[in-house]
Amino acid sequence: MENIFFLRFAYQKGSQHFSITKELHLTHQHSPHGNETNEKYCRRWASVRVLQKIEKTDAEHDIEVQISHYPDDKFSYLIFSSATKDPFKKDMYRSVGIGLLIKDQLKRKVSFLDDNAIETYNVGVTCERCAIADCAERMAPASILLKQEKNAMTEAAVDKLKKKFS
Repeated sequence: MENIFFLRFAYQKGSQHFSITKELHLTHQHSPHGNETNEKYCRRWASVRVLQKIEKTDAEHDIEVQISHYPDDKFSYLIFSSATKDPFKKDMYRSVGIGLLIKDQLKRKVSFLDDNAIETYNVGVTCERCAIADCAERMAPASILLKQEKNAMTEAAVDKLKKKFS
C-alpha cells in the first residue's frame, strides 16, 4: 500500500474556496495535490463533495467513498473522505481524504473495489487545467489548459517552419 496519499481540506461556510491545509504523498506526488496559484480544485473530488454536502445538511459528520478517475493520466484512485465541522473555528468545516492508487496489488487486496455502490467520477486536478468538456461542476474555464495547448501549437508551427527553411 505504498501508493497512498492524504489530504486535509478547510472550507468556510458559504464560500466557494476550498484549501488544502495538509498533504502527504508516500511514494510520489499523486493527483490530486495542492497548488499555490488560487485555482479551483475539482468539485468532483470526494473531499470537496463531502464538504459541500455537510454544509447543506448541517450534519456533525459525513463520509464519502468514490473512485476518482483522471482521464488525462489514465490513473484511478480509491478515495475515502470524511468531513466534520471544525471544532475550533466558527462556520468552518474540514475534511480528510485518503487515496489509494488502483493497481493490480490493490485489486487483489481490496475485495469490495468492484462494488456497484462505489461511484466512479472522472475528475481533474483544477478546473483551469481540466480537459473534461462536459463538466457541470466546473467553476472556472480551462484557461491554463487552453494556454498550454496554444503554446504547444505555436511551438509545433515554429518547428515546422524551422525544418522548412533549414
